[in-house]
Amino acid sequence: MATPSGSVAVDKADLKRKTGEFDLETIFFLDLSDQGLNELGAVPRCCSLRVLNLSCNRLCDVRSLTCLTGLEELDLSANLISSLKDFDKFEKLQRIDLPGNNLAELDSLLPLCALPHLRTLCLKIHGATSLGNPLCSDRDHGGYGVFMSQSFPHLHWLDGERVEREGVKGERTELERELGRLEAIGEDEDEEGKREPERALVGFSLNDELAMEKIKRLISDCTHTSQRVQRHIDSLQEILN
Repeated sequence: MATPSGSVAVDKADLKRKTGEFDLETIFFLDLSDQGLNELGAVPRCCSLRVLNLSCNRLCDVRSLTCLTGLEELDLSANLISSLKDFDKFEKLQRIDLPGNNLAELDSLLPLCALPHLRTLCLKIHGATSLGNPLCSDRDHGGYGVFMSQSFPHLHWLDGERVEREGVKGERTELERELGRLEAIGEDEDEEGKREPERALVGFSLNDELAMEKIKRLISDCTHTSQRVQRHIDSLQEILN
């Protein structure tokens, strides 16, 4: 892995030996944490990677990873990274861990804002071992928290904590009220449409696990409904799918 020039990287043979695969193209999960790497070597050639762990190394420049457009989870914790240039190419990325790096400016996170499927982002860890980035300090009147809330509206988890946005509690209450109306619709269809719900539930924020479970149970229980109610149930099923 080490070369006379002082660089530490993994070559094709290293990756085959570590994973037991004959071809780099058949490697889907790769753990190279705590290997002392300061260069990526043959890692960008693993074009089918879905999960990659490069934590606890000495990597500064990881731009060559952006060719791995199928990545869904990427752990770069505890490295020396100061730029996320071209990270907007990770179109399928759902989770990225970056605590313990050298990201100093909030604007350096902008490439991540464009990722449509990103749901989990970690930039700092509190606990027995505290890891962060310079940009995480709440200078400028809490600039970090405000920036993250405004720039990443679709995140579910930030820095190990569930994201609870303003208005979500109210939406949840309204959702539960609508669910109650659907549950109250009985088998009496003498006056079709009289007790029809006021509206379908399309458009609600359904990132609350409890609400999702209620919807699933409701769909399972509502087996005797009018045609109008059934249309609402179909709308719920579309949301869940």
